[in-house]
Amino acid sequence: MRIYDVQGNEQSMDWLRARYGNVRVLEAPGRVRFALVAVHETVGPALIKAQVFGVEGFPQVDQPVANHWPDEGLPSLEGGGLKTKWHNRACVQQTNSNGYTGFGIGTGSYINDLDVGGPHTVWVLSPSYPSDGLAGMGMLGGTNHAGPLFVIFQVVDGSGWLRLLLRRFVLWLLKILR
Repeated sequence: MRIYDVQGNEQSMDWLRARYGNVRVLEAPGRVRFALVAVHETVGPALIKAQVFGVEGFPQVDQPVANHWPDEGLPSLEGGGLKTKWHNRACVQQTNSNGYTGFGIGTGSYINDLDVGGPHTVWVLSPSYPSDGLAGMGMLGGTNHAGPLFVIFQVVDGSGWLRLLLRRFVLWLLKILR
């Protein structure tokens, strides 16, 4: 996973935690999963942005992404056959044609205590693959909504079997189209 500050310079997890408190990567089990591949510091609109890519690097369209914060009024994720539920309730949105979705956030999204971190956890919802997540997301008080608020997920295949299956399918499809 790579971490970038607002100027685009690569930083460390220690830098992220020193600046924004108790930010935590939630690691999903399995070789094939939605891996958290990048976290970008943002300044500006009060918005958590997520982008999701498939194993070949193309945007995942209509991919559900979850944003949890402490609110019992959030929709339940129970009974959905999901591989990963870092929390049982979340606001869920679909990615667009470029693999993006964005969640507007408000005054309850500030990081008030660095030991606690921010109130948000974001991850990808899927019945097929588990997903890493980022917990402790939020905006730093006294700033123009500065925070680790742009996350990028990509399906990774640590075993190679998914890529092999995809290649075989493409070769089969090309043979049919000839």
